[in-house]
Order: sequence, then structure tokens, then C-alpha cells
Amino acid sequence: MELTRDGSKFSGTMHLLNPNAPTDFSYGPVFPMKIESANNQEIHYSVEFLPHQPDELVLRFDQPPEGVKFHAVMTLANGAGDPIDFDFERVTTP
Repeated sequence: MELTRDGSKFSGTMHLLNPNAPTDFSYGPVFPMKIESANNQEIHYSVEFLPHQPDELVLRFDQPPEGVKFHAVMTLANGAGDPIDFDFERVTTP
């Protein structure tokens, strides 16, 4: 998952990764995140991994997403399934 924050606005993409090269983001398709709502505690969004079948998801931050590293847990918006942990590291673009 790649998140971009511009002030208080978030945008992002989800990447399908090769398990043998998990840091190679060029491996597979990229799916844009459609942000429904966002704040410093959580982001509600959807992603269409299959056409016309959006997955509704929530990304909850342990603490506000500030600093170099932060953690969040992704769940389905309806609460089904197992949560997935994400550890983010902030990078700056030139």
C-alpha cells in the first residue's frame, strides 16, 4: 500500500506484490484507492480488485500518521475477515 498525504487530504494505491520480491513495486498491477473519508485516526476507502466489485475497507492508525514511521491495521468495512497490519515509512519526493 502506498499512501500520499497533502495537508489533510489522503490518496493512495494498493499494489499486488511478488512474494519472492516484496519490495519490488513494479511487479504487478496497481489499484487506486477511492478515499471516502479520512482523518488522523482512520481512512475509509474502496478498491476495485475486480471490475465493478469494490471492496470497502478501513485503515485504522494506532496514532496519528505523523513522523517517519507509523502503524495501521486494515479491515473490511463490514468487520468480516482478519485484520492486516501495515508498517509505513515516510519517504519524501524531490
